[in-house]
Amino acid sequence: MSGPTPQRPQDSQSAQVRLAILSCIGILLVVGVAWLCIRSFSHRTLLKKLPNRPNPEDFHEAIARLLLQLDTEVRANPRAVDRVGKLAMAYHANQRFSEASACYRLATDLSPADYRWPYYLAILNEASGDEDQAARLLNQVTQLEPSYVHAWARLGNLLRRSSRIVEAKAAFSRATHLDAAHPYARLGLARIAANEGGWKEVIRILEPTLKSHPLFAPAQRLVSRAYIQLGQKPPFEEDRDTQVPIEDVIDEPLLDALYERSALALIHGDPNRGSGLLRTRCSRCHTIDRIRHADKNPIQWLHTIGRMQGQAGREQITDSEAADILSYLVNRPRL
Repeated sequence: MSGPTPQRPQDSQSAQVRLAILSCIGILLVVGVAWLCIRSFSHRTLLKKLPNRPNPEDFHEAIARLLLQLDTEVRANPRAVDRVGKLAMAYHANQRFSEASACYRLATDLSPADYRWPYYLAILNEASGDEDQAARLLNQVTQLEPSYVHAWARLGNLLRRSSRIVEAKAAFSRATHLDAAHPYARLGLARIAANEGGWKEVIRILEPTLKSHPLFAPAQRLVSRAYIQLGQKPPFEEDRDTQVPIEDVIDEPLLDALYERSALALIHGDPNRGSGLLRTRCSRCHTIDRIRHADKNPIQWLHTIGRMQGQAGREQITDSEAADILSYLVNRPRL
């Protein structure tokens, strides 16, 4: 009686190879399923960090369309940090600080080395009245991007207002080292000098600034005060044109990008209605001719109108009225 046929060496090796392949496939399947589960969980987690979908009834029609479009894009891919940032900026530019803050925080989590998101959060916190948190965020910005001069100037101003004068001087000095003519850094140093009674220093700091920015009203007022304190007549008369800022003296890239989120939508307002509103809403602090002769792009006009809303209050210039005024200013024939 013959015994079992002995297994050939090549058959044994083939079985081992098949087992190894099956093991690898099994491992890959397990890893793939785990990755999909983690990614799905992460996707849901990120979505929970977003604000609720915007309600179109809460916004101007053009802004509502913009927000809904951005929100849809973000929810399709909540890891796309630039899209999250654009949604945050759109909320921010339209005074929806809670929603903007949630999006900025998510953008910061997704890209912690990007200085833009804590900078915008600092501006938002300052506007909301939390200047201590704004200063902490600006300190973070200066560490992430030490060459961003506007962060140093903004930080210096917050430190000055909280009476941290030595730190404020250091921040303003760092700003002027990066940009010797930075108007707000020079204004900050002049304000510190004024508080210390250094009126000649105020004039020394600000007169060169006024040569470059003759309509920089805060500097005009402080220089006038310095001359009066020294018993001298100011080189220019105090009048209505210097009672409120009438010139945006800085082209700041991040602020321009912020206002662009609204400007591109709001230029579709009603220019005919805007022409009438311009006469009734925008002639309280200066003449209409000054506005009509100004030459600004949509972002600069939106910045100006936003500042006017901040001074007058949204009950005096509503978002809908601002859209119509902006549409008229952007689309009107040039003089």
